[in-house]
Amino acid sequence: LVGSEMCIRDRFEVTFTILIDNKLNIVGSVLEGDFSVGDYLIFEKDNEVFKRKILSLGTISNRERKLIFNLRIECKNKIEKASLNNWNPSSVIANIISQ
Repeated sequence: LVGSEMCIRDRFEVTFTILIDNKLNIVGSVLEGDFSVGDYLIFEKDNEVFKRKILSLGTISNRERKLIFNLRIECKNKIEKASLNNWNPSSVIANIISQ
């Protein structure tokens, strides 16, 4: 990207997706590092790479010393939101980057 520098900070294991208040949420756990609102989640679905901004985050539970997070992400449109909501990621590894 021209004029900005991106660096991979963290890795996130995607477990499932869910719609909450008609907003798409990615649920999973941090494998390494940390992240914050405004960072970007980069993941692959059906051979397509997605880079979506984290709009909000929350902790769902703590299982076996592993925090489970809920990341609300932006979606480009209703079709993308529906496609990602119906996705079964089965432990996809995503990167989290900051600008």
